[in-house]
Amino acid sequence: MGGYLGVFLPDRPDYHYFVDDFKAVHQSIRYLLKLQCNKYHVGHGGPLLHAAMEKRFSDLLRVDQ
Repeated sequence: MGGYLGVFLPDRPDYHYFVDDFKAVHQSIRYLLKLQCNKYHVGHGGPLLHAAMEKRFSDLLRVDQ
């Protein structure tokens, strides 16, 4: 999701408030970042730019799972 409540700072990537399976979310984020899209249109907030996603979730890219 983007921002806080999808309204404040909507272009800043972050986790959704009700994530219950971080492993699955991390796999999805890694998959999306490998697609090299310019923009990601999410359900709350956004759109999110690839560079912002890469910066926010750079720790996930360093982990080889």
